[in-house]
Amino acid sequence: FSRDIDTEGLWNQTRQAGHILNGLGPITELMKTFDGALRVHTLIKYAKNHADGTASQYESDYMTRYGFTVAEMKEIVEKAPLQMDGKFNLAQVHAWEVSGVSKNTTLKFRNAVNTGILNTVVSATPADRPTMSDGVLYMPTHIVHKLPWGKNLKEDELNKGYIRVESGAMTLPFQFYSFMFASMNKVTNAYATGHVKNRVTGAVAALGLGYISVMLKTPDYIWDRMEEKDKLARAFDYSGLASLHSTLIFDSMQQTLAAGGDPYFSKFVDPKFRQEPNAADFVTGFTGAATSSMLDIGRGAGAIASGEFKEGLNMFYNSTPLTGTIPVKMLMDEIGEIFGSNETRFVR
Repeated sequence: FSRDIDTEGLWNQTRQAGHILNGLGPITELMKTFDGALRVHTLIKYAKNHADGTASQYESDYMTRYGFTVAEMKEIVEKAPLQMDGKFNLAQVHAWEVSGVSKNTTLKFRNAVNTGILNTVVSATPADRPTMSDGVLYMPTHIVHKLPWGKNLKEDELNKGYIRVESGAMTLPFQFYSFMFASMNKVTNAYATGHVKNRVTGAVAALGLGYISVMLKTPDYIWDRMEEKDKLARAFDYSGLASLHSTLIFDSMQQTLAAGGDPYFSKFVDPKFRQEPNAADFVTGFTGAATSSMLDIGRGAGAIASGEFKEGLNMFYNSTPLTGTIPVKMLMDEIGEIFGSNETRFVR
């Protein structure tokens, strides 16, 4: 291969294609537009309520969270060229400064709207995830200097009393845990601290969306065999209401099975998938998805070398990008129907 190949650009293009093919891209765009419109309406409505003195405590807390003062809210109501579409507020922010709204107030309004749009898809920011997930770890100097390998390490210039340790290997266990870390602040913390206007409605809506998500991602023949308690448990896991706790429960069951043990929580709910005792699977359960994919590719090569071509090719197929998208699945199902569904259909 040429050294001039832009591998990062190629990977980004592949990822974007995957987001489009699996529907995530279009749905994300739709939901961000929808959230932005609703948030504009809400901010203007609460500003009007403050201007006429009818704002509730919740509305005051909501606007304070974005840094608005009562004077700034009155400024929006009195000077901004607001419009109404029926009972729906429209902002026309591009004309605010020309109409006399201060630059600071306009910027606050834009930031408030953008905050909601950026949180439409729950994704961990540096404020949500541990620094170790970025390959950085700060260790107390007095502890590191007692270790044989840490005597010559220098104290970090910015964080006195600590030594900065960097390694890409530390990022491996945290792969695909972005939603878990993000939802702790953006979902769990929101409904636990009163940031959700109706906690019961918010929790029920999250469970409903989680139920729909797990139903769409689970093959029909597996979904039909699942008990209602397992469906509800998986819906709770997908809802993000307590994603850290549910992830720990499900992952601990898989790790216990891989180690040859009997999971305690299996008395109440079934594991996500069957797991035979296997030392390699136990290790990759800690080292992350990348090492697990490498293990699957290695197993596929081993299966082909031993003459089990169908099993080996199936493992290679499941490790190939874009094979989990709906169009590719539909194509492979059609090919399976043509050549014999029980012989050639690939299964993820």
